[in-house]
This record gives sequence, C-alpha cells and structure tokens, in this order.
Amino acid sequence: MDLSWHNIKTIFTTFYLSAYIPLTILSYSLEYHFFKLDPRAYHTTNIVLHLFNCLLVFWLIYKLSSNIYISFVTTILFAIHPLRVESVAWITGRKDVLYSFLFLGALLSYLYYRGKQVIKYYWLSLFLFILSVLAKGMAVTFPFVLLLCDYLFHRKFNKYLLLEKIPFFVIALVFGVIAILGERSFEDITTTSSFIFFDKVLIVSYGLLFYLTKIAVPVKLSCYYPYPEKIGGFLPPIFFFSFIIIVGLIIAVILTKKYTRKVIFGSLFFLIAILPYLQLIRAGQLIANRYIYIPSIGLFYMVGTGFFWLYTRKLRSVNVLKSVLGIIFIGIVGVLSFITFNQCRIWKDSMTLWNNVLDKYPNVPVAYNNRGTVYYDKGEYDKAVTEFTLALKYNPNYVRAYYNLGITYDAKGEYDRAIIELNKALMVNPKYAAAYNNRGLIYGRVGEYDKAIADLTKALKINPKYAEAYCNRGITYGRIEKYDRAIVDFTEALRNDHKYAEAYYNRAIAYFLIKEYEKAWQDVRKSEGLGYPVDPNFLELLIETSKGQHR
Repeated sequence: MDLSWHNIKTIFTTFYLSAYIPLTILSYSLEYHFFKLDPRAYHTTNIVLHLFNCLLVFWLIYKLSSNIYISFVTTILFAIHPLRVESVAWITGRKDVLYSFLFLGALLSYLYYRGKQVIKYYWLSLFLFILSVLAKGMAVTFPFVLLLCDYLFHRKFNKYLLLEKIPFFVIALVFGVIAILGERSFEDITTTSSFIFFDKVLIVSYGLLFYLTKIAVPVKLSCYYPYPEKIGGFLPPIFFFSFIIIVGLIIAVILTKKYTRKVIFGSLFFLIAILPYLQLIRAGQLIANRYIYIPSIGLFYMVGTGFFWLYTRKLRSVNVLKSVLGIIFIGIVGVLSFITFNQCRIWKDSMTLWNNVLDKYPNVPVAYNNRGTVYYDKGEYDKAVTEFTLALKYNPNYVRAYYNLGITYDAKGEYDRAIIELNKALMVNPKYAAAYNNRGLIYGRVGEYDKAIADLTKALKINPKYAEAYCNRGITYGRIEKYDRAIVDFTEALRNDHKYAEAYYNRAIAYFLIKEYEKAWQDVRKSEGLGYPVDPNFLELLIETSKGQHR
C-alpha cells in the first residue's frame, strides 16, 4: 500500500484480519514505498527492532534492579530464546516487535518520570503508549504494568498515584473496545464459544502452564497450536492438572511476599502482559509463541534475579560451585541458541512452516488449508484440492477451506464444482462477502448474469467498501451492455481503491463503448501507469476510432 493520503486514511480506519494495527501497517507502507516487495527490507526492520528491544530490556531491568548482572542475564535470555523466532523471523510479526519497542520506551519514560519528577517524561510515556496501542492492541495492559512498577518501588498508594494513571486507563479502555469490535467484525475466526466459563478457566490455566513449560523446555515449538477437543463433554485431563499446578504456583508466589517483592513483580508482569490472550473474553488462536514476547520479560527477570542471588549469597564463598553455575548458564545459552538457529530454518517458507505444524499436529485443519494455499499459489491445483479436502475432513464446518476449494475448482475451469463448494461456504457463513464475490464471478463466466449481479450486490451489502466486487459487477454490467451502470461501479471501485488498475482499464473500455474517447484515453493512461497489461488491440482500436486526436 502506497503512502497517499487516501491510503493513510484507510490504514487508520480499517481492521486488518480483526486487528486494529494502523501503525504496523503504516510501517509496511513505508517499506513498500522505498523497497517495494524486497523481503530483505522487511526482515531487516524486524531484526533491528528486536535488537533495539534487547537494549531497552537491558536498560529497563537495570532501572528496576540497579544491577548490571541481572540486566545481562535477563537480556541474553530475552534475546536468544527460541520463542522469539516467530516474532522476528515472520514479517507479519512486525506488530509484536514494534509495539514492544514503543511499550518498553513508554515504560522507561515513566520510570524516569517517577524518579526525577520531570513532567516531560510523563507526557513522553503517554505519547509512546498511544503509539504502542496503535501498533498492537495488546499494549492495553500498560497502565497495570505502571501500577506494578509502583508496587515494586514501594510507592505509596494514594489519590495522586491513581490520578496520574487516568489518561493511560482511558486510552487503554478505548483501544480495548476497538479490539473487541475488531474481533466481532472478522468473519473467519476460531472462537471459544463452545466452552463454558469453568472450561475457560481451565484453558487459561493450561495456557499459563504451557508458556511456562515452553520457556523452560522449548521443544515441539509450532506456529500453530490447536484448540482442545472435549471428550465426553469434558476437556482432556491435562487441563485439570494444569489448574491444580497453577493454583500451587500462585500460592508459592504469594508466600514469597514476606521475603521480597521481586517474585510477585516478575510473576504479575508476566500474567498482566499475557492476560489479553488467555481466552477468558477474547477469541482467536489459543496459544502462540508471539504472544509471549513482552510477558517473558517478567519471567526472565526472575531467572536473572535468582542467578544473581545464588551467585552472590548462597555460593559466595564456594568458588568451584560459582564456576559451575557460570558453566550452567553458558550451557543454557548455548542450547537455546542452537534451538533458535534450527527454529529459524522452519520459517524458511510457507511450505516448511506448515509441514512442521503437521509433523507435530497431524490433525490440524488450518495447516492443511494453508498448505493447500501454497499449492494453489504455485498452480498445483490438484494438490491444493487434496489439502483443502483434508482440512474439511478434520473440520466439516471450516468455511475458509470450502471457499478455497471453490476458487481452486474455478481456477481449474470446473465451474459447477466451484459453485457447489462456494454454496457450502455460504451455508456455514451467510455473511461471507468474498464467497458471494467469487460465486458471482463464476456465474458471470458461464453467462448467468442475473445471478452474478445478485451475488455481487450481496457482497457489497455485506461490505460496502469492497472494491473488487464493484469492479466485478461493473464488468458484468458491461457484458449485458449496461455501460452507464458499469461506469458507476468502476468509479465506486476506484473511490475505495484509487490505485485499482483493472478498474481504470475496464472503465476505459466502457467509456470507449459509449464514445467518450477522451475519458477512455485518460483511464487507459492511468491503468498503464499502474502497470496493467493493456491489450494492444484495444489501444489500436482506440487510436483508430478517435483518430489519434487525444493522444
């Protein structure tokens, strides 16, 4: 997406796959403006942001602990842990590294404000927090982290402490509501609606224990972890065991209060930062490695504190054991680095990524669907059909797989089968605008123009800003020689996407057919300027008909 004012407005007024992340999308637009689709630029940005985040983590932990050794251990673990790979290696993980950069900057600014009582740091913290939630809504936890820092520093709980947090909480509330609206607007998302409240408590417990386990033993990592299936109306036993273990850990953390606030701080930092993704009220993926990017700082802080405590207190006079502890830490760093290196290989391309998921979880419909998309993009349609069919075997209500089967059969020229699959998609989700659009396209190809227009109109009723559907309906009107209506639709498509080259080209044809040659020339030039492959025969006809007067 280019950097026109129209597109910038669109960026800040549109959800992207249920998420409101305008600052993240804007960062992609900046890269596209300078580097187009060169993946090296996008990957480099992610890596640079991660490196800056490592520096900010070191700085933050030093401000919290006044101890360079604790800062070093925390930062090393944060930097190289295998759970980092998804956020850094995946270009779409930009939102995690970007929001984290701003989140950490805002937190450091607040700590400077708290320490020096200089108001400019307060406003800087607020400004960076706003940018952070614009990068990713997960930053709404920030005000609670501020209160947690006040707790760590024994700051007196009073009216002033709460008043200074009000702007942060107001912003968090606004963006929290926006995030919920975004989830409701997304038509193809996994939900926890089949689980009762106690089930969700068990799922939260399982999620917490899962993250703790993966941080301690980062094996069998995947870009996708499936939802649990109930057995006889109950979740698997591991969820009940997880609840018991988490309750025990909570009790243990509470018992440390009389000795230190650091364990409670690290634990609550982890819990608060991960809270939006623990499935109590949110829909979406159950667990993801990227969710732990910021929350893990709290856990690594406790590990760093524990290492320093052992090294300086318990082993103070035993040099051999101190050396052993150092060797253990070096060994941990070496093992984590090795796993991280191998994990990066999995993210080589989409095929290696989804093959890895299916190696670990062979019954995951999302993985079959996404692998099918890879085959579709390669033009290997028979293999794509096999993958989408497998996805539906494991989830007969998987609307996206029905849709993908439909467009694959369309690409193969099997229009009847394509319509059947798109019908199934619309039975599962009657508000699936893309399915109406593509079924309308197919009806147009087979000459059933009334059905085509009806479907495209339904798509536009669901999504009034659907530029492609306007263009397709315009093409259909053109086929039945309703050129004025076609021009209206092409114009509306361009109003919603002013860089839509195909709409310019088709409007040029419509203008030509009603003998408005000047307007036809204007649109042809615009479509050519946008790189659209203009038919040379049409150009020759336009030249001859208009007698070259308007070139």
